[in-house]
Amino acid sequence: MNNNYNQNNNNYDNVNNQGSHENNQGYYGNNTQDDVNNTYTDTDIVQKGDTIFHPIAYRGFSANSLITFNSFIQEKKDSGNSFVTDVVFIVFREGVRSNNSTQYNKQTEIKIKFNAIELRALGYAIRNSFKLKKSAGEGVILYKANTASAEVQINTSKDMYYINCIKYDSGKKIGVSFDQYNFLAFSDTLKNMADLTESFLYKHQRAIKNQGV
Repeated sequence: MNNNYNQNNNNYDNVNNQGSHENNQGYYGNNTQDDVNNTYTDTDIVQKGDTIFHPIAYRGFSANSLITFNSFIQEKKDSGNSFVTDVVFIVFREGVRSNNSTQYNKQTEIKIKFNAIELRALGYAIRNSFKLKKSAGEGVILYKANTASAEVQINTSKDMYYINCIKYDSGKKIGVSFDQYNFLAFSDTLKNMADLTESFLYKHQRAIKNQGV
């Protein structure tokens, strides 16, 4: 997959590249977002129809690209019973480094839906890629997985690692590049988000059970 950046597009955000930002609130702020026909915010509990959205965390990771996480659970009542599922949206936006800052291109943005288990699996795949790279060589796809909304691949070059994403509905593609240390740091962020999301999910399930819902 082509990992070139679109440098001719003027529709960029200028953001200082300070490494990993665990509490980056500046990307979406508290604006309402509409994903998969469900409206929610990253700070408020929102109900739409028979579904309630409980926010968990909103975080960002900045390397050669800007990657943001929006984690929440969906609670749906059916015939008096409550069913809860975990959802994590990851937004990948390509970046171009210039004058000690990074410009992030809105036009190349891709949003992919994950759950906590898929986040954890991707984190393990990243770590395993370091072992596989030595024997597999460059340009080989080291990992491929299908999420609810996209195909995700990992491959490498001599000094870089790439996560490539292809959306099912639009065919839109993006390639996100990392050096080896940011790649490992991103793996840690995935694990942390998975842990946080699952912990919140289990606590909410226990609360529902204790309420006798």
